Amino acid sequence: MSKVAFIAACTAATVMPWTLTVAPAQAHERTALTSPGEAVAAPGSVPASAADHPGPHYWMYTEDDNPGGKVDFWPQGDIVRVSDRQDDGAAVEVTVRNETKDPDKHEYKERFQGAGFGKEFRASMGQPWNLAEGHCFWFRIRLIKNGEVISDTKDTAQWRNYNNRKKECPGVE
Repeated sequence: MSKVAFIAACTAATVMPWTLTVAPAQAHERTALTSPGEAVAAPGSVPASAADHPGPHYWMYTEDDNPGGKVDFWPQGDIVRVSDRQDDGAAVEVTVRNETKDPDKHEYKERFQGAGFGKEFRASMGQPWNLAEGHCFWFRIRLIKNGEVISDTKDTAQWRNYNNRKKECPGVE
């Protein structure tokens, strides 16, 4: 083997592992569930099991006996993921309100339906998804079916929007 061929072969071998590592993750984000009866991702949606984002992470589930909804919040980037965990015809609704403002300020409400998938909203999308740094936000998650709230599915939490650490919201109402 010539010296040039040897160097080319070594270069290809060093590039190949990187390519194999990245490609499956990219393909996974665009691949729908393949079992019969399972949902296909809506445009712009991500699998509910997509890789986490950097920084602190908060999450909460709906309060039903087999939680059908989940909300994740990563302060770094103001990322909120609304995930539908079941193929039951119900949508997951998340409301975000700024509790630091007086009076409280409604930021946004989002719904998503698509079993096994979620949709992300982030600061880079502009307002209203760019949440004020250091402020305390109230999150409510619940299930909606046929336009009606499903009873006993609601849960709420308060999370502070600090990028590098978790901090509670004592005394904020």
